Amino acid sequence: MSVAECFCNAGWSLEDNACAVCAAGSYKFGHGPSECTPCEAGKFSDLVRSTACYNCGPGSYTNADLTRCLLCPADTTSLAAALSVNDCVCIAGLSGTVGLCEACPAGSYKPEPGTAACSDCAPGKVSDAVRAAQDPCRKCTSNSYASAACTQCLPCPLASQGCIQEVPQLRTSITHNNFL
Repeated sequence: MSVAECFCNAGWSLEDNACAVCAAGSYKFGHGPSECTPCEAGKFSDLVRSTACYNCGPGSYTNADLTRCLLCPADTTSLAAALSVNDCVCIAGLSGTVGLCEACPAGSYKPEPGTAACSDCAPGKVSDAVRAAQDPCRKCTSNSYASAACTQCLPCPLASQGCIQEVPQLRTSITHNNFL
């Protein structure tokens, strides 16, 4: 039998008539003549002699040489198997792009991670919560209305249109005097 007929084990590849370990960032699944294969984009292998590559978890991405996962920057996250820092997006309650995530201001919210803008409270609803990830908006009571910024309920002015306000009925009584 010649060296050409030899097969290397999983995690090893035949190079220059000898078996050599697969480098970190690559793998070889099984016994045979195949060479080590680089990990696919979004996957990593941090050990030599790897027999598989693994997805980076949510909130991380693979480094350039596919040997480890790096955490997304503060206030950002990613889906599993993210390819680069560019796949990191603002967390819920923040809007913008990586490195420029800003909190949703009072009167708005953003329930999902991503680059979408914050959603304003619906007309007639308000919220003073900043960085809200769930809809914190509440309806103003019947004798108040939402401020222009949707951050607070303001009392309705007396006799204003558009507000429902209870005004006590004025009762008048007239006394009749009978003169002879």
